[in-house]
Amino acid sequence: MAKDTADSRDYTTNKDVYLAYDYVNEAIQRTPNDLKLHLAKIKLGKLTHQMELTEENLNYIVQAASDSLMDTVIKGEAYLSLGREKDAVYTFENAINFANSIDDELYLSEILVQHKQFRTARKALQKVLMSEPDNRIALNGIHYIDLCEMKSNEFFEIALRQYKEGNYASTIEYCNRAIDFYHNAPSIAKLKAQAYEAEKNYEGAVKYYTQYLALAPNASDKAAVEQRIAVFRQRM
Repeated sequence: MAKDTADSRDYTTNKDVYLAYDYVNEAIQRTPNDLKLHLAKIKLGKLTHQMELTEENLNYIVQAASDSLMDTVIKGEAYLSLGREKDAVYTFENAINFANSIDDELYLSEILVQHKQFRTARKALQKVLMSEPDNRIALNGIHYIDLCEMKSNEFFEIALRQYKEGNYASTIEYCNRAIDFYHNAPSIAKLKAQAYEAEKNYEGAVKYYTQYLALAPNASDKAAVEQRIAVFRQRM
């Protein structure tokens, strides 16, 4: 049976990380208006499995963030850290509106590439090229995104073949590799769900069918998938 490591890889037992979490808490008490500290607490909370203690930090960031590039990026990163990818994507796309110079656009694209928000990063880099068609940083950035997308597509094609051949553990493995190179997509989430379903791992099937619908809320098979989720929840 396949083991999904997508969530466990973000967990740590390093004592220094727990100490850092405590230091950030102390720093927030001294400078409570620093959004970067609130974001740091969210990220460290994820690593130390103390996410329930960070919800107020996300709420603070969302409410206090100004209409500026830096604050909007921080808000997007906070959403990502809490797994709210849809909110993060919307926020990052909005950040482009606050990029008022080529340096701003390049900074934003660098942050987006780090978080594998490649579609929005491409938009920011294309905006740079509209002003400077020969900007080497922007051209290299788009080339890198193209390579990541191509490699992700290759792994997804392998995952499809593995699924057709009944190799469900390999299907999940290659889906994860596809995500690592680019980002998640409805087609990948659905294929992972189908592989877990074939293994009779109903918990995994429910998780990724639910993720599929979150990524594709208007999917043509939405009703059928929701029915599957309901059936599998009864079997868990």
